[in-house]
Amino acid sequence: MELTDLPMLEYVWKAPPKILAFQNLKLLQVVRCRSLKNVFPFSIAQLLGKLESIYINDCDGMEEVVATNEGHGQNDAGETYEKIVFRRVSTMHLDRLPCVETFCSVPCTVEWPSLTTLVLCCPSMNEFVPAVLSNNIFNEKVDFPVLETLELREMKHREHIWSSQLLPYSFCQLKHLNISNCTALFLLLPSYMQNRLQNLEKLTVSDCNLLQSVFEPAESPEKIQILFPWSNEDVFTLLNVSIIVHMLNGVRRH
Repeated sequence: MELTDLPMLEYVWKAPPKILAFQNLKLLQVVRCRSLKNVFPFSIAQLLGKLESIYINDCDGMEEVVATNEGHGQNDAGETYEKIVFRRVSTMHLDRLPCVETFCSVPCTVEWPSLTTLVLCCPSMNEFVPAVLSNNIFNEKVDFPVLETLELREMKHREHIWSSQLLPYSFCQLKHLNISNCTALFLLLPSYMQNRLQNLEKLTVSDCNLLQSVFEPAESPEKIQILFPWSNEDVFTLLNVSIIVHMLNGVRRH
C-alpha cells in the first residue's frame, strides 16, 4: 500500500480493533501526508504479521508511528499488551519526520526478528520506545537481533544512543553504522556496547559537532584491542567532526 501527497489524510486506519482487511499487507509506504499524527492503531499493529517493509517520509505532523489513543495498548479484556512483534519486517525507513518523538509511546517491548536495515531521521525523537529511567534512543524495550545496517540522521536531542540495559542479542549483527548531524551526541560507543560490534565492517560519523568520544576510553590500549580486533583502517570515516578526543587504541584527534 502506497499513500503519497495526501495533505488532508488524518487516518490510515480508523476501524474496529478486529478488522482483518490488511493481514496480508507486505509493503507500507507513506509520503508527504502532512496531517497524519500516526500510522497504526495499536490493535492493527498486532495484526500485520506479513508486513515486510515500512517507508514513512516527509510527514510533518506525525508524532508517533503506533497510536496509543485506542485503548492505550490494551486488548478487548482490558489487559495491557506486553509486546508487539513485527515478525517479517526487514527494512524500515522513518525519514524526515520532524515531530516524531517515539515509535510507540506504550512501554511495551517491540521485537524485530527479521529487521536488517533501519534508517531514522527524526529530529525530535527521544526514545524509540519508552522505558523506565532511560535517556537513550535504544533501550531494553526494543530487540534487533539481526540488524545489519543502522543509519541515524539529525537525532538532535540525545547525548547517548544506547542504554546499558539492551537485550542480550540486540545489535550484535551490526555491520554498517552511519551517524550524521546528531548535534547533541557526546559519546558514540560506550564500553558496554563494544563487545557487541564484532561484526562491524563500516563506521561513518559526520557533522556531530559535540562528539567527544567515538569509543569510550578503556583502562588500557590492550583492552581496546581485545574488544576491537580490526586491522583495516577503512572501517572508520570521520567527516566534519571537530572535537574528537578519544578514538581507538589511544589515538587522539582534534
